[in-house]
Amino acid sequence: MSMGMTKCNICDEWTFDWKQHICNPIFEVLHDEYNGDEWMECRGLDHEDTALRYAEKYNTDGEYGLMDCEAEIKIRNPKTGEVKVFIISAEPDVHYSASEKEE
Repeated sequence: MSMGMTKCNICDEWTFDWKQHICNPIFEVLHDEYNGDEWMECRGLDHEDTALRYAEKYNTDGEYGLMDCEAEIKIRNPKTGEVKVFIISAEPDVHYSASEKEE
């Protein structure tokens, strides 16, 4: 039996135990600069988590468009109709390293 991670066929999340995995609920995202007036599905725990997941998906889907700017998006819960507005952006993740030089 493999102890590796498995990607869920429904939500694309990685899990160690797909039998116990529960997909996050579906929210809807409106980003008029990207997809006009069409709401698109995105999974998240809540409005804010969905905004973060969408930001990552949008930023890595092409030219890293959030690295130099911000975007306004709306997140809607399709079950309740509640809409919240978020400003999303991205920052580069800097990693430092050091290794001792041998003489």
